[in-house]
Amino acid sequence: MRLSLQKLYFFFVNWPLRILILYFMIKKFKYLLEKQAFGVCSYLGRKMGIASARVRIYFIYISFVALGSPVIFYLFVAFWLNVRDYIRRKRNMLWE
Repeated sequence: MRLSLQKLYFFFVNWPLRILILYFMIKKFKYLLEKQAFGVCSYLGRKMGIASARVRIYFIYISFVALGSPVIFYLFVAFWLNVRDYIRRKRNMLWE
């Protein structure tokens, strides 16, 4: 009986801490997702001179209309950006 009361006490007393930890975990996951997954949309938005949020929305709309075929384009551009960054890093190491 005492053990279950301790668990209840721990749960009800520490719920603000748990919510705060969950908030920061979600925020960190969102940052990681936007940095990695939406790098393509940011790149395209920068090149075309429009907001990356608008590029993301257009990409989602086009994916629904075209039944997901733009995903292949997205993956190709993501691969191309990673290869380009890798080549640039190697070139900088060569000249140093």
